[in-house]
Parts: sequence; C-alpha cells; structure tokens
Amino acid sequence: MDFNPTSLKKWKILTAVLTLACIVFFFISYGYAMEVSETAAEVQNLEEKNKQLLSERQDLRNQIEEMKGDYQQGLQDGYLARNSYPENGSVIVNTPKDRLAPLTLNTKPEGSNAYYIKLVSQDTNLTEFSFFICPGQSIDIDVPLGNYYIYYATGLQWYGDTDLFGDTTSCFKADDLFCFYYQDGYYNGYTLSLYDVAGGNLGYQDVDLDTFRSLG
Repeated sequence: MDFNPTSLKKWKILTAVLTLACIVFFFISYGYAMEVSETAAEVQNLEEKNKQLLSERQDLRNQIEEMKGDYQQGLQDGYLARNSYPENGSVIVNTPKDRLAPLTLNTKPEGSNAYYIKLVSQDTNLTEFSFFICPGQSIDIDVPLGNYYIYYATGLQWYGDTDLFGDTTSCFKADDLFCFYYQDGYYNGYTLSLYDVAGGNLGYQDVDLDTFRSLG
C-alpha cells in the first residue's frame, strides 16, 4: 500500500474538526443543561415563594377575622358593661348622718373603668358611706362629717357590691386620712382625681379584694 501524505493530512484535519465539534457540542449541551437546571431551580423557588405568600395571606386573613371577633366581643362587652352600671352618683351604702361636707371626685376623661367608692370611718374601720361613679364621669356629692379613709374598687362590668367588677376588679386605698368638718361657717371638703395627674399629690396603695369586702 502506498503511503499518501495528502490523505493522512486530510484525516488529521477531519479528526481535529470532529474533535472540535464534539467539544463545542459538549459545551453547548452542558450550557443548555445548566440553563435547564437553573430554570428548574428558579421555578421551584418561585413555587416556594408563592406557597409562602399564600400562607402569609391566609395568616393575615385569620388575623383579620380574629380582630373582627375581638372587635365584636369588645362592643358586646362594652354594651353589657354600660348597661350593668348604676346611675352615676348612686349611693350603695347610705348613712343615717346628715351629709354636709362637699366631696368632688374626678375620673379619667373617656376612661373605660367605673369606680365604687367607700368612705371608711377612722373610728370603726367600717364603711360609713359609699357610692358609684360611671366611666369618664365626675361627681359632686355631700358626705357625712368625720374622719375617713377612702377606698375604691375599679373595673369594667358591675356585678354588685359583693362581686364588684368580677375578674377585672382592682382595689385601692388612698394614703391620706380625709377630715370632713365644720369650722368658721364653712364645711371642709376635698376635690380628688382618681387617676395619675402631673404634679398630683394623692398617693394610693393596692388592697386585696377580701380586705375591701370586709369593710362593709
């Protein structure tokens, strides 16, 4: 067989071309596979984000429904509370003594709590006189002469002078002794605010419910 340099050269060129074509095809195929893989990953990522958004939207809907329920419950509770209150200034425990000294009590404007006030005699440690204040209201009332500690219970819905304001009841005692008396042609009285006032000097302390009830 005769050796043909031209044929060998052509064969080498063909082999090189085929090799280059294979390399190009490999890179094209690899790039396509990578694009397909990236696209699949992006689709999966979008699906996961979509699921997360749907879950968050459902959670938001649930929160809105809960808020609606809380709002409706609040309206109902407010209605029940308002309709449970005695008239503002109603006397709960009356006194046989003449009521001569002035007492003004202010509650927080637009407040939601009502108040049950007890004037407890310094001598007997029992309630001499008591009355009711509706939320956000003030009261001007005459009280019997004497030395008294002022106790009060506050809360939302009124259940009477035994159960008071139910689970919402909080009881307090003002720190001072209040002296109602007659002198030089006038009756000494007080004006008090039953909430924190800037520059105010009325201190108070917590009282447990049983102690408040024991005062009569």
